[in-house]
Amino acid sequence: IRREVAARAMPHAATASGLVSVSLGVASAVPRDGASAALLIERADAALYRAKRLGRNRTEACAEAEGAPESAGA
Repeated sequence: IRREVAARAMPHAATASGLVSVSLGVASAVPRDGASAALLIERADAALYRAKRLGRNRTEACAEAEGAPESAGA
């Protein structure tokens, strides 16, 4: 998703170049991250904010063992 967004100029973007970036937080419904819909959303949201804190335009995944976000790469 990030690569596709980065590859497209968006003339109405709020940037001078028309280029935008995307930060993503990812959590899995199986096995532990998604014990409930609320927990799944909470963990994906935490991973998203971690991505933003670590520099934006990246994807962070929730660590299954702790439920804490873990880096999935820049």
